[in-house]
Amino acid sequence: MDLRALFFVALLTVSPLTLVAQAPSDIHGVHPANMDRATKPGNNFYRYANGAYLDRTEIPADRVGMSGFSVLADIVNKRVAGIIEDVAKSNPAPGTEKRKMADLFDSYMDEKAIDAHGMAALKPHLAEIAAIHTQRELATALGHTLRADVDALNNTNFHTPNLFGVWVAPGFSDPDHYAPYFMQGGLELPSRDFYIDASPRMKDIREKYLAHISAMLKLAGYDHTGQRAESILHLETSIALKHISLADSENIKKANNPWAMADFAKKAPGLDWPAYFAAAGLGAQPAFIVWQPTAVTAEAALVASRAAEERARGLFQGGENVARKTLETAQAQLRTDQTQSRALQRKLALEWGDSVAELDPAARGKLIDQLVRGEVALLRVDIAAGQSIAEMPKTARVAVIGREREPIEAVQITPATLVDPKTQTQGYLLRIERPPFALHPGTAVTAWLELPGEPLAGVVIPRSAIVYFGAAAWIYLQAEEEEFERR
Repeated sequence: MDLRALFFVALLTVSPLTLVAQAPSDIHGVHPANMDRATKPGNNFYRYANGAYLDRTEIPADRVGMSGFSVLADIVNKRVAGIIEDVAKSNPAPGTEKRKMADLFDSYMDEKAIDAHGMAALKPHLAEIAAIHTQRELATALGHTLRADVDALNNTNFHTPNLFGVWVAPGFSDPDHYAPYFMQGGLELPSRDFYIDASPRMKDIREKYLAHISAMLKLAGYDHTGQRAESILHLETSIALKHISLADSENIKKANNPWAMADFAKKAPGLDWPAYFAAAGLGAQPAFIVWQPTAVTAEAALVASRAAEERARGLFQGGENVARKTLETAQAQLRTDQTQSRALQRKLALEWGDSVAELDPAARGKLIDQLVRGEVALLRVDIAAGQSIAEMPKTARVAVIGREREPIEAVQITPATLVDPKTQTQGYLLRIERPPFALHPGTAVTAWLELPGEPLAGVVIPRSAIVYFGAAAWIYLQAEEEEFERR
């Protein structure tokens, strides 16, 4: 392989901004000023080729990133805007295409006129939403929002604020024909991480987003905007929890999932799919390729549950045009949910004690959201075999194995109700508020308990213990009164 050719191609790939932005008289191709020669190319070639550029380039405050595509888009947008502005200034004749362009541009830029209209343009749309009474009407409204606004391969754009998105491209298994790819959606923020990541930056974004939602609702004339905003964020968080990660979305080996039209009702019940696709103009489409099938199934299921039952009951009792079958279906779904909830409560009581299981549904749901977001961690600590303590301290210091220098304060919840099958010892359940780093399920931890009595230095090893070091068993011989040698 020609290393020089590889070096040139890599530079073109990883540092496109410089190549795009250069004036005709500037350097083209490999740009030595962008390189970080202090970095060895064998250790980090990307840094070697682009380090100086990365150090001196600042991403604009209104952007999440920069690339050759974004630079080209800025150039094109500026040129297109110049063309339209020139057309608007030329005062074209009425009825001509140029006149239409000028009028559209002028109306778009007339902020005073837009402000003067207030809510007038939105009120018909809000009225349509308020008039939704049945599952079919909801599916129809959602279907009207479906757009070809995602692109998994060409632009790697997996985001759409609509419930679902569609992208048309040659089929995976039949590249001679185009196929619609159906993809997860429903989030206003860029990705699921913005809803569940426990980092300070993401928490700050969520707080600002919540304030933004409340402000928009207030401008729209709604009351109780804080509560409404929390409900909206909770719904979006529920959707985010159903999404698969960006890393999994980018794995095309998992994306080739052909579904016939009839498969949607079987594999993703909860949404009136015929009504949805009819409203989207895709009622005659025989099949789709579902990129994230688990997310589509889970999002469709969110349509049903207690909220649907309460809505149907209220309409039915109010004399609205809601069939009894619709109410009975919603009630059956509610009973199923209640059965699952009781089973979950019993499971929680066994694994985490009554203090968690007996939380009211709202508090329990909030706890689950906090656990998913990493804002709270629940863990179990077992006392060493042969040891016992009269009373578990109210607090403990916990550390992940390998990170003993970063202990975390934990608070006792309750004694464990089950004995650990491996150790056959008594355990205690602890809660950690806002852990400084992720604590994933199954993580092994060490706990330090402060008990009454004189402090002791060292480690207590039972006489019957076998001590392993370096994957081998060792014996310790007493050399002095308080000194042992490993053999």
